[in-house]
Amino acid sequence: ELQFYSGGRDPQFASLRQSWLGGLIVLYNGVGGFRTLPDSIDENALSNGEIWLALAYYTRLFPQDQSTAAIVKQADRHMMRIYSAQPDAGFYSWGVKAAAQRFLATSDIRFADFAFQQTRAYLKGVGPSPDHDENSCAEVEGLAAAQGLLRSMARRDDRLELRLQKRIDADMAVNSALQIQPGQARIELGH
Repeated sequence: ELQFYSGGRDPQFASLRQSWLGGLIVLYNGVGGFRTLPDSIDENALSNGEIWLALAYYTRLFPQDQSTAAIVKQADRHMMRIYSAQPDAGFYSWGVKAAAQRFLATSDIRFADFAFQQTRAYLKGVGPSPDHDENSCAEVEGLAAAQGLLRSMARRDDRLELRLQKRIDADMAVNSALQIQPGQARIELGH
């Protein structure tokens, strides 16, 4: 809905957006993280990353929503503190995309630095090895977000950019091989 709205500012789904936002706010734990379920106190890397990205994107589109913006600012501090200290593969793609959204909204270099720190950790082994044989499309979205952010910066890190491009190319070769090809009539499922 946010992408639909950003494309044409069509308000036809505004009530659904508000319900969705309310559902995410219910998961906010009051200190910067997000519960995995409404009746739980537990947070995890995936929930944190997904919800931080969703709210970062929302607040970029609707900066006048000050109460949600305040939650996002707390989430910014929480996510960067927690995952800078302990990068997590489940958080990686969502967290880097959220940091890129926050950088676009604020121009605060801390978000770009965080995205690059997370990417270096991912490439050094937080993520799967480069010779994996499983779908990594979601992870490639994070790698591509980091690459786009890196390319937009005045100060460049050519070494990181080269590593990103090699990893994206390698992962997409595997991902493409997992896709149903035009004219394909059979799928070999292996074990």
